[in-house]
Amino acid sequence: MSSEYVELTIKLKIPREVKALIESDEIIKRAVMDYLSSEVFEKVVLIAIADSVLKDRGLTIEEVMEFDKRIKRAIVERIEKNLER
Repeated sequence: MSSEYVELTIKLKIPREVKALIESDEIIKRAVMDYLSSEVFEKVVLIAIADSVLKDRGLTIEEVMEFDKRIKRAIVERIEKNLER
C-alpha cells in the first residue's frame, strides 16, 4: 500500500457547538482529524481484508454486501459513541 496521502472530505452531522469548537481551535481540529483518520484507516483495512477472505470462501456478492453493510453500520455506531463522549 502506498504511503502517499491525499485529502478526502467527508460530511459529518455534529452539534453546532462542537463544530464551532473544532473550527475555533487548531489543536482540537488537528486532534479530531488525526483521530478520525486513524480510525478510518484501521476500519478500511479490516473491511478490505474481510472482503478478500469472504470472496475467497465462495460467498455470493449479496452475502458480501450484507456483511459489508453490517461492518459499516458498526463503524458508524462506534464513531457516534466516541463523539458522544
